[in-house]
Amino acid sequence: MNSNNVSVMDGATNTVVTTIIPAGGSPFPTEIGVNSLNNSIYVAEFNSDIVTVIDGATNMVTQAVISVIPVGARPFSIGVNP
Repeated sequence: MNSNNVSVMDGATNTVVTTIIPAGGSPFPTEIGVNSLNNSIYVAEFNSDIVTVIDGATNMVTQAVISVIPVGARPFSIGVNP
């Protein structure tokens, strides 16, 4: 949360595969949600008032039509309905 990034972990080895910087200027990521049906990761960004969408296949902020979702002030948690 205080490092302003998201670490991707290898579940087999419990090691960091890569680090992703969400879209917001000082994002302060507070929670993530995963949609396993479309392999998308959603990151609530407390300081940026947005949710960043990460492509789980490439571990990058998605380049699709929606890469950030504006939300209300200071999102702290997130829920995903696949």
